[in-house]
Amino acid sequence: MTRNLLACFFISIFLSTPVLAQPFMDGWIALEKGEYAKALKLLRKPANNGDAQSQFFVGKIYDKGYGVTENDRTAIKWYRKAAKQGQTDAINRLKEMKGSSDSRESSCPRKTFSLTVNAIPSKSRIRIMNIRPKYRDGICLKPGKYDVLVDLRGFKSSRKLIKVEDLDVSVEVFLRRK
Repeated sequence: MTRNLLACFFISIFLSTPVLAQPFMDGWIALEKGEYAKALKLLRKPANNGDAQSQFFVGKIYDKGYGVTENDRTAIKWYRKAAKQGQTDAINRLKEMKGSSDSRESSCPRKTFSLTVNAIPSKSRIRIMNIRPKYRDGICLKPGKYDVLVDLRGFKSSRKLIKVEDLDVSVEVFLRRK
């Protein structure tokens, strides 16, 4: 009898749970296990579909630099999306960041903007093929188009043309195994 009640309880919860709940739960579990690339991949879909919890955790991944380069701008973007829906953790985190984030401007000299490539796996090599300076997170560049190559042994490389105009740019690149 108790088993039947328990089974009915779990079935009712499962049937009443939104479709996005499973990717969120899988992403949250991956985050807790330290599987950051997997967590980001799993949380991104429900976050893009408007799930506030997923948006908060995507923000947290960028805020804390879990498997990606720390990126306050990207974190704030996701926290704001979650906060607009009343997600209290996101609201609180934005309040904490307010003093430092509102006063932040590009750390680059005038008329240049930073480029940050968040590559997963984080050990990936990142190169900008059409300029001489070596890539580093937050590299300051003049407005233009930049040929970015991301590679890592055992993974398919990714090559993208990135346009830098009048804002700092942050790009995400996920490499797939060969």
